[in-house]
Amino acid sequence: MKGFTLIELTVVLALVAILATLGLSSYQTRVARIHRAEVQQFMLSVANREETYRLDTRRYGTLEDLRMAVPDAIRPYYRVELVADNGSLTPAYTLKATPEATLPSEPELQLDHQGQLSPPELWQGAHP
Repeated sequence: MKGFTLIELTVVLALVAILATLGLSSYQTRVARIHRAEVQQFMLSVANREETYRLDTRRYGTLEDLRMAVPDAIRPYYRVELVADNGSLTPAYTLKATPEATLPSEPELQLDHQGQLSPPELWQGAHP
């Protein structure tokens, strides 16, 4: 008799399932990094525009004031919020990118008027 036994088929299917799981996990991690890099680049652009806006107006602005919109490539993955505080003696802003449900394991990213990046380990190589 030629052919495969049920045990052999089960072992092969189990190995294929394990390899598929590892491949999918690696793929999802890579996709999350790509989206994180996109939103970080946008956040750094907003920070640069904020500093220019402050030089002109002596206050920080909103995304509308800066004439910036969250790009379509970022919107499904992150909710970006810019909060400007111009009521105190020293104007300030905080820029937050909160991951949507499509990136469940990603942390919230923050950047503020002092150039503080949070969480710092995810901003390696980035400079506001």
